[in-house]
Amino acid sequence: MRFDLATIVSDTLLVVLMKSILLMKKSLISTYILLIIVTIATACVSGMSSVFEVVVALIMVLAGLKFLLVAFHFMELKKAHSFWKISLILTVGLFIVLVVSLKLTS
Repeated sequence: MRFDLATIVSDTLLVVLMKSILLMKKSLISTYILLIIVTIATACVSGMSSVFEVVVALIMVLAGLKFLLVAFHFMELKKAHSFWKISLILTVGLFIVLVVSLKLTS
């Protein structure tokens, strides 16, 4: 009798993957889908070449949104002290303003 390890391993990985997807909370799935949508929107915006200043600002805002989504949900910053929440939001906002203003002046 022949033992086919590749089939067993691939079936096992598929079962584990499906179980992990089914066990994810709805908020995790919705956040993940929102991150994918924002990533696709960033790719679509980067293809536009109409107004360069608006494209740069929009890409930076979408990147900041993705960063905050990951920080608050996957790093569980939503359970942290409000000082850290406000400090992170202000830092990301300041970084976006700095990068956009430097890009527009050069």
